[in-house]
Amino acid sequence: MIAGIFFGNNKPKKVEEFLTPFVEEILPIMENGLILNNHKLTVNIRSVICDAPARAFVKGVVNFNSMNGCLKCCTLGEYSKEFRTTVFPHTTADSRTDHDFRKKVYGKHHQEYKIRRDGKIVRTPVETPFLKLPINMIEDFIVSDSLHLLHLGVMKRLLLAYRDGHNNLTKWSKSTVDNISDVLKLIKLPMEIHRSVRGMDYVNHWKASEFGSFLNYIGIVVLKKFLNDEHYINFVRLFCAVTICSTKYYQKYLPVAKMLFIEFIAKYHKLFGSVTSNIHNLSHIVEEVESKGPLPSISTYPFENHLYQIKKQVRSGNHPLPQIINRMTERDNHCTVKPSDNEIYPLLKEPSKNHESMYLRISINPNFTLRSTLADRWFLSKNDEIIAMDFADSSGIYGHKMTSRLSHLFEDPLTSNCIHVYQTNESLTFQNRKLYPISSIFCKLVVVVMADSTVFIPLVHTLPSDIEMR
Repeated sequence: MIAGIFFGNNKPKKVEEFLTPFVEEILPIMENGLILNNHKLTVNIRSVICDAPARAFVKGVVNFNSMNGCLKCCTLGEYSKEFRTTVFPHTTADSRTDHDFRKKVYGKHHQEYKIRRDGKIVRTPVETPFLKLPINMIEDFIVSDSLHLLHLGVMKRLLLAYRDGHNNLTKWSKSTVDNISDVLKLIKLPMEIHRSVRGMDYVNHWKASEFGSFLNYIGIVVLKKFLNDEHYINFVRLFCAVTICSTKYYQKYLPVAKMLFIEFIAKYHKLFGSVTSNIHNLSHIVEEVESKGPLPSISTYPFENHLYQIKKQVRSGNHPLPQIINRMTERDNHCTVKPSDNEIYPLLKEPSKNHESMYLRISINPNFTLRSTLADRWFLSKNDEIIAMDFADSSGIYGHKMTSRLSHLFEDPLTSNCIHVYQTNESLTFQNRKLYPISSIFCKLVVVVMADSTVFIPLVHTLPSDIEMR
């Protein structure tokens, strides 16, 4: 839901100009509640989610690549002439607190306005309107945004370093880049992942979701053949830590994820020689996941998608704000209930041509669909059986249990089956078809087929969130 839109010829120069109308409107609502249909609702701000430059602007602090740029701790950066950027050599430092932030005790961390008056420079501290709200100025400002921090940040930096070389890492040859590109083009991702991954020769133009698919599913398989052990094990640390932080199901492993992030940062510093702002912020992911919830619940992806829809409503540069308001008004006046809003799950679709009671597609919920196609037929049962769907009907799913011998994709820093990642180096073999009730499904699997192996990885958002870990 859109709460407000700022309009101007350029970005606002002062945060007070930008945020004051919002704060003046939301403050009495937070203090007194909101009355809807004779019910009083309590309204709180759960978190403030934006990219790094916007975070610094709305908080009134220095930019993320400044010496005092970390929003979560008091670590002090250093300018590196070699890398031409600010680096953060220390992983651990005292945490910032809401009390000290409001007292402005963090010195150069707080931004200042510089005004020339009577020939002298007068420095005035920035007073962000957020200070008037009953929120935590440290905990409620999120740095663990998967889109900017993990996908366009860490994963993109790693891939470019692997491809183009860095320090003691030799760059990939053209034949290696071509081989990886050929593998990526053949990988078919489930329908829940809307964008396929392009070849390595296009990596500079990849969208954030492509880097996300590579980090969460593809890279752990493809890179095993093309990285040396030291780099691959460090990538495994990142993969495991991010997977644990991406779902409530693995929340008991969060201390492990914290350790893996710290080890990743230390090894990254050794391998690449520098720890930039994005790499340093990995050390703060677990504390935010513990406080706010899994990474998808504090991501900018939904907001970026909605901003794109808003942008499409602007047809020209003439009076853009009235254009958006008019389109929104038209939409609200003609809003109708979508058929999908009344659907009851599980939902059977695509009847088979051979038998009308057999369906080739079943939606377990709006974000979990199985189909009798290579990319969408695989699921893991609660008995840790890998099942390939054949068809479904009102009784459940008819599928074949895979009998090929399973092995670990990796064993360091933890074994892959701890997070339900399985590999087989044999040809796929199956038992006879059997009925599996919907209640027996544990999660959907992403299958990555290589020349000498087949790897199964949980589709993270389909993991259960309301049961104890097995």
